[in-house]
Amino acid sequence: MGKALLEHNIAKLKSQGIEEIILCTCYLPDSFTEYFAEHVQDIPIRFVQEETPLGTGGAIKNVQQYIGNEPFLVFNADIISDIDVRKMREFHEEKGADVTIATVYVDDPTPYGVIEYDANDYAVTFKEKPKPHEVLSHQINAGAYIFNPAILKKIPPGKPVSVEREVFPKLLAEGKRIAVYRECSYWMDLGTPEKYLQVHWDIFAGKYAFEGLDFNNTAIVGLSNARVHVDAVLRGPVWLGEDVRIESGAVVGPNVVVGPKSYIGKKCTIDNSILWGHSRIEANCRVSNSVIMRDCLVKQGSKIFRYIFSPDLQKRIAVSY
Repeated sequence: MGKALLEHNIAKLKSQGIEEIILCTCYLPDSFTEYFAEHVQDIPIRFVQEETPLGTGGAIKNVQQYIGNEPFLVFNADIISDIDVRKMREFHEEKGADVTIATVYVDDPTPYGVIEYDANDYAVTFKEKPKPHEVLSHQINAGAYIFNPAILKKIPPGKPVSVEREVFPKLLAEGKRIAVYRECSYWMDLGTPEKYLQVHWDIFAGKYAFEGLDFNNTAIVGLSNARVHVDAVLRGPVWLGEDVRIESGAVVGPNVVVGPKSYIGKKCTIDNSILWGHSRIEANCRVSNSVIMRDCLVKQGSKIFRYIFSPDLQKRIAVSY
């Protein structure tokens, strides 16, 4: 919806009482500092770069000097969910836990790390990608944790460590209390183009509440300065960003996001697609089930079906689904 996933997640965490963010970066660190310097000024963000990838546990250990004596939240950066961290913190305290793990129910847990737990909601074992006959729990790791600071002593410094495969099993073996917080009804990691598109369809369908948007009550959501020609057709649900321009004869929707300062030419047909900001679709183009990335030019008469269109290479990368 025209916003970086991390920007959305940070705004949501701030609304739930988080007062400071530490971003553990490694690949393309300048991209993060530049983006958030421009887009987020209302919460302190500290950037800590890893020279080499340290894994989920090593990254946490690497920022130990910036963590105080209070329990702190660890949140995987590539997920979107309805986890309420205020309630999760209350649950953590009620359970007297050393670590609390947020989990989510899935019908088929075999591709994931599964957490088995007892009647008191404490973890008893972790299974990585169990076979169908081994499944005793459908609760998988949702990538959000609350740690007591003392747990950091259990993570060795300066080396890659997996919190899921190494730290958590070790804590269980030592008798530490790992509580399982199961109040999560919507969750998805955006690791593939298919999942990236699916999140948008879920927002349009009202399955995930995104910043108060309600496409059932208002099929077309956008800023007032979007310029839509009187002879263009918008078929909701559609989201329009700032300074969007849509020419005559264009048919846009359903399930379309048009990013800021994007242009859709005459007699184009766009459906089930995401256009990032500053993209330009020339006249008589057909775009369906695709993602057009920032600063892309789709030339006149092009037909784009099930593709990610990248400006860096100016070529189409197939999406299989």
